[in-house]
Amino acid sequence: MIDGDMIACIIAGGSGTRLWPLSTPDYPKQFLTLDESGRSLLQKTYDRVKDVADDVYLVTSEEIKAESIAQLPELKDNIIVEPSRRGVANALYLAFRRFKQDGIADDESVFVLWGDHLIHAEKTFHETIEEACTAMKKGAKLIQFGIVPNHPSNQLGYIKKGSNEDYGDNVYKIDSWKYQPDQETANQWFETGEYLWNAGYFMSSMSYVLSEIERASPESYKEFEAIEAASDDELQDVYNAQEGAILDHVLSEKMEGAHAIACTFDWIDIGNFHDLHSISALASDDNHINGDITHADVSESYLRNELDIPVAVVGLDNVVVVATKEGILVANKSQARKVGDVAKQIIKRGESNE
Repeated sequence: MIDGDMIACIIAGGSGTRLWPLSTPDYPKQFLTLDESGRSLLQKTYDRVKDVADDVYLVTSEEIKAESIAQLPELKDNIIVEPSRRGVANALYLAFRRFKQDGIADDESVFVLWGDHLIHAEKTFHETIEEACTAMKKGAKLIQFGIVPNHPSNQLGYIKKGSNEDYGDNVYKIDSWKYQPDQETANQWFETGEYLWNAGYFMSSMSYVLSEIERASPESYKEFEAIEAASDDELQDVYNAQEGAILDHVLSEKMEGAHAIACTFDWIDIGNFHDLHSISALASDDNHINGDITHADVSESYLRNELDIPVAVVGLDNVVVVATKEGILVANKSQARKVGDVAKQIIKRGESNE
């Protein structure tokens, strides 16, 4: 147990489109088991924080509440359910409403993290959390977790480091927030060593987060007030009536006096099949093969069959072939980022046919 009070809040909604047909809106990627551990991404996230937090909460959506409980029955009483998806800011407001009901102090440290990322270096992860907790005790108001890049990605947001202060060797003022850069800019940022990937995790307190939102984004703060004031009977209608907001827009990009901690643990947000192939066990010719697959002259490909019929792949390189009861995907791995857009079209067409 880390020396100090800390509540962990796992955010786990998800639309289930970027890894379609493995993931779907009813079964987004946090429920997938993608390595040899036998544990899903969500279960592995819980495993990483359960021993370093005084309590763990999970924020999820009504559509996937049942599967969330099935995968983490130990959290059944700590699952906070969004009546509808209204953005991460409002999901956090809903969590804060519950924290206040449970008597969690406004100044207690809360660690907010995502439920669908993959981290193997748990010891380093725990050491980073401990350093963040220490920084909070020394007076830091919010610690954003930034990953030290191992390559110049153009698919992630960045944080530019400011000066290092007395909160810890790896803790820096946040100089500025950066959106996804073009590849040339990403190359330049990587070379400077002054930038971190924005993992989306942060440690803070309810009092600081809410005071900053009230100062910088008063319209969003009114949504929190409405959610907090709603009775249990009113909550669904009140929550559904809110417009919702992106947390970066109402808090992160407007914060004053926030810090970032440089994280050296391995981390990947599996955003597409190219990412999934990169972390999967590979056989000969750099292929990942799962299920009844027959292949010839295939290399550097992700091949997965969950059906009871055989699938054959011949003479293709750098491809994704996935067959499930939800559908069949055949794509060039270099075009993997387009899968989400195609999946949305399929889902929309299915909804219109209901």
